[in-house]
Amino acid sequence: MAHEPVPLDRAVKNLISESALVFDGLTRLSTSVQDASRAYRSALIKCVRDMDSGNDLSDVVKASVALLHLCEILYFSTASTLLPYAFGAWVQEHYGSLDLEELDDAFLQLQSHVSLDTSDDDATYWPTIIQLVISGHGRKAWELLSRTTSTLHSKYAPSLASLRHLLVHMPTTASDASFNWTAWNDAIVHLLQNDPLALSDAHIRLLLELLSGQHLDQHARSWHQQVVAKCLFEDPKAHLSAPTTGRRIVQRLEAAFPSTLPPFEQIVLLLLQYDLTSALEHIHGLSAASFPWFLAHLADLLIRQGELAPTETFVLAFVRSSLVP
Repeated sequence: MAHEPVPLDRAVKNLISESALVFDGLTRLSTSVQDASRAYRSALIKCVRDMDSGNDLSDVVKASVALLHLCEILYFSTASTLLPYAFGAWVQEHYGSLDLEELDDAFLQLQSHVSLDTSDDDATYWPTIIQLVISGHGRKAWELLSRTTSTLHSKYAPSLASLRHLLVHMPTTASDASFNWTAWNDAIVHLLQNDPLALSDAHIRLLLELLSGQHLDQHARSWHQQVVAKCLFEDPKAHLSAPTTGRRIVQRLEAAFPSTLPPFEQIVLLLLQYDLTSALEHIHGLSAASFPWFLAHLADLLIRQGELAPTETFVLAFVRSSLVP
């Protein structure tokens, strides 16, 4: 006796309809691959929001959103942001968004009341500054610091000016090739070796050492925060090819991850290594039974971008995935 197909969630039906419009525009060449990918990702995000609570498919669609976003960065993007910084932004969005919200709340609370007289009494003051620094928020870190360093200004004015410049102009997850990492890093090393404030104040010295890439494993609160910090503070080596840069990021991720990589993170590594064939095979294993549309749509985007060769297997998979049970 044949089993009745499981009814599709209303949100998934809407996703299929919206996806059809997106890819119809791509077929008629009325939209670019980049725009189609962003529109498809927006439809996936909307699907997650609209899903019934407790839907087992939700995690699969969320993973699809993250993987599509990573493919946009690696294969579809025309942005000037350097890959290490763009990947850092991706990690923060898909792993660390709640952490960043909590950090922003802590910053706002300190901003509203911290002063020279209260900073030593607030146990969250220096930890918050450290977290702001290793998360790439140098301006906010300086804003808190500047509220408590007034007594140092007369004696260490040049030191504070240099520290402010380093924090305000530190690399961010949006930095591009115009960022002069060598000059920025040389300035940090100079302060660590010669600056009287850095040599006498343990807190200031720690901030500079973090900016130079030291102690990140000790102060990062998660493996993904450590990866972001390394992407921010280590030499981006803008002259390297994308695959070589991807392999360097893979090394950071593997070193930071506390255990054997789960299936999703294995796909992330394969994409960073530009091993599309293996990545798509892993995506198939992760979502083929419950959410086959994503693999077919992703493959279609990659083919149209010229990153993947069309095959008979792909065409068959795409036709099958286009059928609504």
